[in-house]
Amino acid sequence: MDQDAPRADIEPVTPSISGVLESVVGPWGSILVGVGLLISVLGAYLAWTLMGCEVVLQAARTGDMPAFLLKENSRGAQIGAITATNVLVQAFLLVVLFASDAFNFAVSIIASLILVPYALSAGFAVKTALADRRAGAIGGGDASSRWIVISFLTLAYAGFLIWAGGVDYLLLTFAIYAPFSIVHVRLRGGLRGLTRREQILLTGVVALGVLAVVLLVTGQITV
Repeated sequence: MDQDAPRADIEPVTPSISGVLESVVGPWGSILVGVGLLISVLGAYLAWTLMGCEVVLQAARTGDMPAFLLKENSRGAQIGAITATNVLVQAFLLVVLFASDAFNFAVSIIASLILVPYALSAGFAVKTALADRRAGAIGGGDASSRWIVISFLTLAYAGFLIWAGGVDYLLLTFAIYAPFSIVHVRLRGGLRGLTRREQILLTGVVALGVLAVVLLVTGQITV
């Protein structure tokens, strides 16, 4: 009896669904669960693939991304956007393969990529609230002050989340933002179409992206 105790500690207490069905109705129960799981995963993969394609497709329609993404095949499927997004996904998966903790790296870098637009949106909310306050667009002083306080708190919280996510991951996001920012600027007419402030911001993004790549290559940033 005592010899069975260690084994009981490592075996799962609750059997899997496939194991339950197999014990009740026979081997085909496990096969049924496996087939259902396969269909579910394929359906989810298809849905997420199409959602990712839709993002770049809409950007291409507005001229923010290259026009080749709008290319369709004879059945009307956007093969340009589908191919581009899946190539990027595969490239990201190859990078993740070399990470010491692939799952945490993927979650952290994606979180940093999402938080930067959130912070920019919060900053725009602050700008809008102050502009509305000066223009008297918000009715009542209390409503105006409340809107300004909320927008500033949102910006501060977004900044805190970026800092909490880690400087290394923030730098790595610029390595991704930099090349796409250059592509966007070229599509919009080049540097001549930018204001002085926008040129400075673009230079800063590219410089941080180059710095991230250098630190990654030299081993000062590990993934």
